Amino acid sequence: MEFTETKSATYSLIMSLTYGICFAFIYLHMSTYVFGTIMTLFSLVYFVISYRLVYKKASQTFRLRR
Repeated sequence: MEFTETKSATYSLIMSLTYGICFAFIYLHMSTYVFGTIMTLFSLVYFVISYRLVYKKASQTFRLRR
């Protein structure tokens, strides 16, 4: 049984890139402050991009019934 079934190749690509970036940080040796700053910036950029995409694509993808 596969728990990560996806219907979109784009979703799989984004998740793979995110995982790869996070995995790469295991092997990088840096101070806690630098790591925290990088992760905070990464999270903010990820949030802004995802927020804009959801706002733009939600009306095209989902329909509300009245």
